[in-house]
Amino acid sequence: MMNNNMIVCFVPIVGFLLMFSSYPEDFQDESSGTELKKTILTFYKEYINEQSINIPAQNKIDSLLRKYCTSKCICKIETLTLSGKLDYDPFLNAQDYSKETINTLKVSIISTNKEWDLCLVEYTWPSQVKKIIKVSLKVIKEKGIYKIDEVFLEGKLSYNAILIPKL
Repeated sequence: MMNNNMIVCFVPIVGFLLMFSSYPEDFQDESSGTELKKTILTFYKEYINEQSINIPAQNKIDSLLRKYCTSKCICKIETLTLSGKLDYDPFLNAQDYSKETINTLKVSIISTNKEWDLCLVEYTWPSQVKKIIKVSLKVIKEKGIYKIDEVFLEGKLSYNAILIPKL
């Protein structure tokens, strides 16, 4: 009889705890975080591989940008590049490319909410100094697919003129 009373008391308590233990709406579960990191890492690997070729195929680069970036992002980069205000690659914060950087790529999620995620991409430039390059990306979902919407550079004005402090 004692065990039945304990069960009767225990069940409502468990139900009450379950009712109020839901995750916040902007919580990003591990699988979607993994998917986001994988998407950004795949973009960077494919992008660096293509850009590192002696004569990169512009149609392949354009295809990668359409696949992994929003039209807003692409348009802003093209506009600033054509006007001469952007003379480096904002995705790499560099003017040159090296396949060696692929092995040092790291992607981490800095912040997340319902509308966008902020990711930090880091890689080591292959030189004697081994300089670590950091680029922050605002990533959104378009039709269920992660896409880069904005690019922010450490200690440098980004393509949309927002200065991001060092992380």
